[in-house]
Amino acid sequence: LPYLGRYAYSVYQLSDAALLMACAFSSQVPEIKEALPSFAPEIVAGALLGAASIKASQFPFSGLFLRSMEGATPNSALGYAALSAHIPIVLLANNMDLWHQYGWANAMLAATGAITMVQSSLIANIRSDRKGGIASACSATLVAII
Repeated sequence: LPYLGRYAYSVYQLSDAALLMACAFSSQVPEIKEALPSFAPEIVAGALLGAASIKASQFPFSGLFLRSMEGATPNSALGYAALSAHIPIVLLANNMDLWHQYGWANAMLAATGAITMVQSSLIANIRSDRKGGIASACSATLVAII
């Protein structure tokens, strides 16, 4: 894989690992639930937010859409980025009861969102290629939706 492909693959694997960690610590099986630490719900909230932030190409992974859109054609690349952009919204909306109750989780989501919105908006305005500008604008818009 070229460097950019390896980077995107590695970051997506990190996101998948965070999602798996959220699943592991949110078990409702009584035998497993007893063995979990008392701070397991906070781990679940952090892992869910981490996975969603990475998939949404938020700060510090703001360039992930740009790097993952190195597809064969512009249409397939934009289609892939559009599909990847909707995953975090569905993930956070369906699991809101697991993370929304924590003030630090809301603050973390707002802070990374604000940084990403400013950074991606500036990059979208100065990019010379259209595909890169669209990817950055998509990242900035996605943060406003989340």
